[in-house]
Amino acid sequence: MARPSRPSAPAEPHALGIEQIVAAALRVGVSKGFSALTMRSLADELGTSPMAAYYHVPNKNALLDLVIDSRLEAVEIPPPEFGPWDARVRELQGRSAAALEPWAGLDLLVFERPPTTHGLRLMDGYLRILLDGGFTPRNAAQAFSILHAYGMSRVAFERRLQDADRGSDRSEERAQWPALRVVEDVWADLHRSDLHDFAMDVVLDGLRDLLARQ
Repeated sequence: MARPSRPSAPAEPHALGIEQIVAAALRVGVSKGFSALTMRSLADELGTSPMAAYYHVPNKNALLDLVIDSRLEAVEIPPPEFGPWDARVRELQGRSAAALEPWAGLDLLVFERPPTTHGLRLMDGYLRILLDGGFTPRNAAQAFSILHAYGMSRVAFERRLQDADRGSDRSEERAQWPALRVVEDVWADLHRSDLHDFAMDVVLDGLRDLLARQ
C-alpha cells in the first residue's frame, strides 16, 4: 500500500525575487527615510512575512548594501579612450550622481556606510583614472580623498537646503546679516547643476595643479 504523501508546507503569499525586494526597499526608503528601512518595514511593504525576505537577505545591513549596489551596478567607468583624466573623472562623478539622484536620501546613505561591492568598484575606477593621468599613488590617494570629501559635503549641503526649505521662514532673522542678504537672492536662482559644475571646476583645477607640481 502506498504511503500517504506528506502535506506540503504552506506557500508564502508572494514568491519573492531580488528585484521585488529592491523595489520595495527603495519605496520605503524614499517615502519614510532609509533609517526607517528595516526587515519588518520591508515585509509590510511587500505584504508578506519577514521570513520571506530573510530567505534572500540575511539582515538590514545586507539589505542596504543590496539597495545601494542595485543603483551603482549600472554606472560604467569611462575608459581611457573617453578622453583625458579630468574629463573621465567629471564623467564618472556625473554618472554616479545620476544613478542615485532619483532616490531621495540614497546618496547620503552611500556616504554614511562602508563601501559596497560596486562602491569599491567605482573607487577603483577613480583611482585607475588618476593613475592613468600620471598621478603618483600617493597623490592619486589624496586626489580621490578630495573628490570623495566633495561628494559628501555636496550631498550634506543639498540635504540641509532641502530641510531649510521645509522649515519655518526665518527671513527676518536672516535680514540682520548683510553678506547673507547680498547673496541670498542670487543663491535662490542658482541651479544645482550650476553649483556642481562650478565646484567640479574648482576641484579639478586644484588637482591639475597638484599633478603639475609632483
